[in-house]
Amino acid sequence: MSTIAAVLARDPAALLDRVTAPGRYPGSLATGAAVDGPCGLGAAVLPATPEDTIEAQPVTADGLRVAFAGRLDNPAELRAVLGVHPRRPVTDARLVAAAYRRWGTACPTHLIGSFALLVWDGDRLFGAVDHLASRTLFWSARAGTVVVASTVRQVLAGTPGADLDDDYLLASLCLPTGAPLQSDRTAYAGVHRLLRGEALTVAPDGHPRTWRYWRPEDLPERRGPVAELGEELRATLATAVRAQSRSAGKVMCTLSGGLDSSTVTGLVAGLADAGRLPAPGFAAMSLAFGEGTEADERAYRRMAEERFGVTAVDVDGAACWHFQDIAPGGAAPVPDEPFVSWSAYAETRGFADAATDSGCTTVLFGHGGDELWAGSEHFLADLVRRGRLAATWRRGRELAGLKNRTYSSALRKLALGPLLGQVGIRWDGGSDDLDRYWYRPPAPPWVTPDPRRRAAVERIWRDTTTLGVRPVSRAHELAWIRAASVAPVLNDGVFHPRGLDLRMPFYDRRVVELALSVPGEHKLRVADGTRITKLVLREAARDVLPAGILARRTKASLSVSAAEGLRREWPRILGDGRLQVAERGLVDRDPVLRDLRAARMGQWQNIGHLTALVVLELWLRHRTTSTEGGDHDGGAGGDLRNPAARTAGQRRDPGEG
Repeated sequence: MSTIAAVLARDPAALLDRVTAPGRYPGSLATGAAVDGPCGLGAAVLPATPEDTIEAQPVTADGLRVAFAGRLDNPAELRAVLGVHPRRPVTDARLVAAAYRRWGTACPTHLIGSFALLVWDGDRLFGAVDHLASRTLFWSARAGTVVVASTVRQVLAGTPGADLDDDYLLASLCLPTGAPLQSDRTAYAGVHRLLRGEALTVAPDGHPRTWRYWRPEDLPERRGPVAELGEELRATLATAVRAQSRSAGKVMCTLSGGLDSSTVTGLVAGLADAGRLPAPGFAAMSLAFGEGTEADERAYRRMAEERFGVTAVDVDGAACWHFQDIAPGGAAPVPDEPFVSWSAYAETRGFADAATDSGCTTVLFGHGGDELWAGSEHFLADLVRRGRLAATWRRGRELAGLKNRTYSSALRKLALGPLLGQVGIRWDGGSDDLDRYWYRPPAPPWVTPDPRRRAAVERIWRDTTTLGVRPVSRAHELAWIRAASVAPVLNDGVFHPRGLDLRMPFYDRRVVELALSVPGEHKLRVADGTRITKLVLREAARDVLPAGILARRTKASLSVSAAEGLRREWPRILGDGRLQVAERGLVDRDPVLRDLRAARMGQWQNIGHLTALVVLELWLRHRTTSTEGGDHDGGAGGDLRNPAARTAGQRRDPGEG
């Protein structure tokens, strides 16, 4: 749970404290710093594993200075390869130093885990993030000074005066994702991010150079019987769960009663029963909704509780509506960048409170099961590409068995569209199904018609799209992952300030690479007009889950939450009727207000785009308020991350308005 920073400048010591300080969470150990010539490294360590307290950071080893944030999930393997005694106490930062000495800038390919690292070797600065950038690095190069740090606010502290990047903000409205839009750009002009599986080098007098060391498009395809693939997945996921359970405190699992979270919880329970859980215990928690509602999963949850011998702590879902407490004056911390999942702050806070009250320090989510194992229907394009016409006909007819689907529409949308280059942003509106139409995303109807702005958004989309990846179903799954990898922003805003670390075993690199290697046609099928997904995962969990959960075909619907939030939070969202997104020339005000009012009344067209718009509008208002109040770091730090905020607005008048 550390944050790290590096400064390359004529006098790095003068700037290093200012850059390191905004990354310090409550409870962090003393901030450390190391300066060598033109480079300064800093770290603020908040222990997440038992080894984090062994020594301070940055560490110095054989002329190297290393700052490390996160954790390594293959330390035993690294110890064996690098010649480190298996019982010698050693930090992950020390293992990184040994890995850099052995492999140089290729060392990240040998590291598995959730990490960001910085190494100064006397000649150059090297930085890298893990395969999904679940620990982040941002950088800026200006006027002979290079700043690299874990958070945007740290970079802004070292290079003040950055303007907002309106093209990026508009792209985030047109291409809404749970996490910040995965471009190398950020919400601030001149501040860049390292993307998933990327590394960076910079010489003292040079400009940062970035490259990708993780290339999932190059993974070979893995074919075979579903039973064999399931057996391999179970072993791989069990390894990931055990590695991510390495914790100084108890582990808290989310347990909804769905396939993904139940599998993770079941594997943790099995480790605990066998005395192999690398933590002092575990508990479970669940988002609970009223009986009979579309989101009620308690019947399935009870099956899992009985099987695993655990009783989940309830988090009241009815008290966690969207947009709660994120308007100015609310209790929510303000993120460095706007992102859609900020709208669900109250739900995330409920999980963090339950984990804290249960004495846990590590939280395991089941996220990633949908994105990696549900299966993309675009496997039809891969069958066409490989010339398997008989299989295309057979599986296409199968997919045509779904509601409102014909064979011709399945072939056109799932195969021919992405293969024949029918791609690009649709400025004429159309379906709001951003998931199915990932290769031709529809822009909301109220975006400004400015041709220059639209061209800029098109460029950002083409820089971020996965369309060049083959197979097509793999490209779709990578697009899902990019949109859903919310761990960094949830950790930074909610979990780390409480001394908690959020982890997602399905996003372990070994699990991700296995999932992307399995062809899409192995993951789903249609029977009796119903889509049956996660075929390989169901096989993997056969001996872990109760039969009732294994056979489950339904999924709880939380889609009402955004519309309910609009209704409850309407006075705070509308404010005085002014919209900063309109004043900045990003959208046309009247169509936006029309769609917002319609959504408030239950007409949910464009609800994904509207959620992104409300989040951006409230984020801009926070930024204006904090700037007027003298906080010039973009409104993303300071006392907004004080854990005392957990009760400051937990129960407020919902403002029916």
